[in-house]
Amino acid sequence: MASDTRRTPRLRRALGELSSLALPGLIAAGLLFALPADTRSQGERPARKESSDPPPLCGEWHRGTGETTPLDLGEIKRAYAGLKTRLSQDLARESRPALPDLDRPYEAGLPACRDDRVRTEPLSQARGARFRGSRLYFLQATDLGRLSIPPEVERTPGAEVLLLGVKSLRDLPEIARRVGRPVSLASAEFARALGVRCANTWVRISEKGDTLELHEMR
Repeated sequence: MASDTRRTPRLRRALGELSSLALPGLIAAGLLFALPADTRSQGERPARKESSDPPPLCGEWHRGTGETTPLDLGEIKRAYAGLKTRLSQDLARESRPALPDLDRPYEAGLPACRDDRVRTEPLSQARGARFRGSRLYFLQATDLGRLSIPPEVERTPGAEVLLLGVKSLRDLPEIARRVGRPVSLASAEFARALGVRCANTWVRISEKGDTLELHEMR
């Protein structure tokens, strides 16, 4: 009886120590089961079963206007086909080079020279650098029956003939044949930039490109 009495306090102390050690574990286990499944760790989540079934339709009601429009897929297809055709035609038209009207005349707008005159003028370096030593003849060629070039131009093979006026663009090949060299159309702005005031004018630019010698001819 005495031995049982001595063992009782020891047993109680052992149970107390055991309960103090096990209590935190029991509390943690209870909290684990009390928490929702989404808050558990990834290792504790149950594996989801993959399914190829489509998701369920939304069962909620959404406010709308109450109006519906029928959708004609055939009409949409035809509309896109028509748009594609029109776009292709527009692009094809834009890619074609615009042909000039060969029957139209060309007139730069400079008057004919009234007197024979020789002038000398300075030329800016920016302009003269491009035309050093050039020989240019600005010609009015609206009347093929009276077409001619002065002897100094004819004796200079490198001279360029620039037309300030023609009756028809179709005359360009015939004019080139008669003057014995290629011809080009010249604008009034280009002619005035080189000191030309009238047609017909023979222009000689110095080798340095700083001086213009202009022969105005009736």
